[in-house]
Amino acid sequence: MTKPRALTHPVRQLIILSFIPNLVLSVVNAVISGMWPIVGLPLLAFSTAICAGLLLRYRRQTEDSPESIKLQRQARCISITMLVFDAACAVGILAILVFTWKSLAGRESGQVTLTTYATIPYLFASFNHSYLAVLNLGDLIGPGRPVRNTQQQMCPQCDLHLQAPVASLIPGFSHFRSHRECYRPVTGETERFFDAPDFDYDLDADDDEDARVIGQGLLAQ
Repeated sequence: MTKPRALTHPVRQLIILSFIPNLVLSVVNAVISGMWPIVGLPLLAFSTAICAGLLLRYRRQTEDSPESIKLQRQARCISITMLVFDAACAVGILAILVFTWKSLAGRESGQVTLTTYATIPYLFASFNHSYLAVLNLGDLIGPGRPVRNTQQQMCPQCDLHLQAPVASLIPGFSHFRSHRECYRPVTGETERFFDAPDFDYDLDADDDEDARVIGQGLLAQ
């Protein structure tokens, strides 16, 4: 199994960048409307810190580095851990949003509008964690297929990529397509096929002159 895709995915950068506007809006909303909207900040701060730590540790690793090789060996365990983390963050943030929306009943229109804007970064972070959880689940259920080595499918004479022969739907063209789309080495039999036909006529001196002319014409082709 290769390196988990969700470990250093660019979506984690979006989670980090969305924390600053979320902090400002949550503090302003808490001062005006009450302390309930700021309850989700500790969870979002924890999520942002984990994402920043993952990016700082694993983003600049090369494929041949010892830490990267060790990471690939533990890819399944890491994917399970990240799946639990991202799923828990997505569900936790969404639960806080639900209780925040329920607390809007009976408030003034200005406070409702401010709280609605303050919950947008929470909703954005919840969607991002949900997407990362789906990526981790995809790595666990269906690991990436190995990439086909196209270097072995190069023509040794013209260095062109070769394709697998495809059966033609038109009768009579399958042989032509197979010779056109795949490389076949030139053998002695193929060389003799393209050479001029070698007719060995045993003509007696008493044969008709017309037969001799026809035979010479065939040999000249």
